[in-house]
Amino acid sequence: MGFWDKLGLTEEAKPMTERERNLRDDLEAKVRTGLKATQAVREAGKALKTLKDNDLWRDTADSWESYCRERFKLSTRRALQLIEFAGMMAVYEGVTGTDCSDDTPSEYAMRPLAGLEEAAVAEALTEALEESGGQTPTPKAIRKAAAKRKPKAKRKAKPAKPRTVRVGGAKVVI
Repeated sequence: MGFWDKLGLTEEAKPMTERERNLRDDLEAKVRTGLKATQAVREAGKALKTLKDNDLWRDTADSWESYCRERFKLSTRRALQLIEFAGMMAVYEGVTGTDCSDDTPSEYAMRPLAGLEEAAVAEALTEALEESGGQTPTPKAIRKAAAKRKPKAKRKAKPAKPRTVRVGGAKVVI
């Protein structure tokens, strides 16, 4: 018994039913909406940057942090991630020569590039694109390229272990 027989199918494709076509169309619409989500996140990041850079929040809140929290239910960290993503996507546009309207890395995939200078982001994205065969860079390719450009974390010197010395009926810890 073959693979297709186990599934109750023959190797020849069966025509789709009307119900299956409707389901496919609904699911494809959801995929298209999901793909637009990256653009929406990028636009949100651009808007947050403008709000922050021009202090357009000052009539609404006492601080940028409280503005983000009260107005959008965002932590300051999350707001800064969105702002940084918008910046990285601008670099991605420059590297790919596209307007990033289709098929772009997600905000999560781009996070490893956070904290890098713009030139290093461009180099990392170029490398990730090459590793991905010119297609949208995979999160793994981005992480790998970013890791090469991040400064190595310096090891902290371990404090010396305390020494105990017995002296004339007492213990001294040095």
